[in-house]
Amino acid sequence: MPVFNQSTPPNLERLLSGATVVGPLTADSTRYEKGVTARKKAPSDPSPAINTTLFLQPWNPRLARRIFTNTHNFRPKSKIQVLEIAREGTFWRPDVSDIEIEQLLAREISIQSTDSSHTLVAFFIYLEYHVEAQYKRQASISRESIERLAGTIGMHDAAIQDLLGRPDYWSAFRRYKDKSRHDKIQHRAPCSVYLHHNMKSNTTYYVVSAAENDSCVTSILEELGIQSPNATHTSTTIEAAANPFLIHVLVSGHAYCQSTDYLANVRERLFSEIAEVKDYSKESYAGLSEGNRGNVGRQKLENITKNLHLVSQTCDSGIANADMSIRLCEEMLEAYVDFSKGADHPPGSWRQVQDSMEWILKTWQCQKNWLISYKARKDTAMNFVRLSLCDVDVQD
Repeated sequence: MPVFNQSTPPNLERLLSGATVVGPLTADSTRYEKGVTARKKAPSDPSPAINTTLFLQPWNPRLARRIFTNTHNFRPKSKIQVLEIAREGTFWRPDVSDIEIEQLLAREISIQSTDSSHTLVAFFIYLEYHVEAQYKRQASISRESIERLAGTIGMHDAAIQDLLGRPDYWSAFRRYKDKSRHDKIQHRAPCSVYLHHNMKSNTTYYVVSAAENDSCVTSILEELGIQSPNATHTSTTIEAAANPFLIHVLVSGHAYCQSTDYLANVRERLFSEIAEVKDYSKESYAGLSEGNRGNVGRQKLENITKNLHLVSQTCDSGIANADMSIRLCEEMLEAYVDFSKGADHPPGSWRQVQDSMEWILKTWQCQKNWLISYKARKDTAMNFVRLSLCDVDVQD
C-alpha cells in the first residue's frame, strides 16, 4: 500500500473554476480551461471550515435552500446502493437505508490516519422522473441523508444540483448516446459523478447519480466483477482500488466506448450521402421530359443537402464533446500526476491507471481530428451539390 510523504501531503480540492486540483498546499497560480486563473489555497486562505460564508459559484446557499425545501426532490426513505473496497475485501450492498448510510459515514469519519490502507466508497443514487421535482428527477435518497453525505465529504451546492439531475450540458460524459441533434422525447436522467478524497482517513468517496440501470453504472460494476446489481456481493480486494482515480478511469473508458458508436454513426451517414452524390453524377434522366428531369434532379439534390447539414450538425456536437473530454482528461491527468508524487513505492496497478488515462486522452484527440476531417469531406460534397443545382437551374 502507498505511504504518503507527510512533509508535503497532497491535497484534493474543488476550486471555483470547477477544476480538481491535487497537490501540496501552496499559493501558486495554475491556469485552467477557458483562460480562468484559479488560486490554490494557501494555509492562510479562508475556507468553509473557518466560519467563512461562501456565496459565489459553485457555493450558493440560496440554491441549496431551494433544493432542500422541495420535498419532491428526495424520497421519504433512502434506498441507494453502496460499493466499498478496502484492504479486507470488496463489498457491494444493493439496498442501503438511512440508518446504514449514517453508520457508514460515522465509521469512515472515525478512521484514524495511522491506518495507511486506502478505502474507496462509492454511493450510487438513482433518479426517477417526477414532474414536481426541481429538475424533474427525484433522487432515491432522503433529504436528511443527502445533507449528511454532502456535509461529510464537503460537496458544494453546484454538485448537489448535478446529483439531482440538473442538465449538465457542458459535461462531455453524457451525450454520446444521442445520434440526432435534439432529443425531445426521452426523459432519461443524466449521469453525474462526484469525487472527494479525505487525506486524514485515506478514504476516497464517489457519489454517482443516474437513471436506474444506466449503462454507465452497470459498466462500472461489471468491470469490478459485480454481475448482479440487485444481489449482495463480497469478494477479495481490488488492487487498482488503492488509487482514488479508479472510478474516474472506468467512467472515462465507458464514455470512450459510447463515443466509438457515435463516431461510427457519423461516418456511416456521411459516406452514405457521398455515395448518393457519386450516383447522381452518373445518373441519366434522358427518358424524362425537361421539366420532370429538372424536378427529379433538384429533389434528390435537396435531400442530399438536408442530410449533409444534419451530418454537419452531428459532427459539431461530436467535436464539442471531444473538446470537453480532452479538457477534462487533461486536468484529471494533471491532478493524478500531482497526487502520485506524494506516494512512495505505489502499487503496480497505479501505473495502469495512469496509462489508461493517457490512452483515453489520446483517443479523444484522434476522434476530434477524425470529426474535423469528416466536416471537410462534407464541405467537398456540398460544393458538388451546389454546382449540380446550378446546372439544373440553367437547364430549366
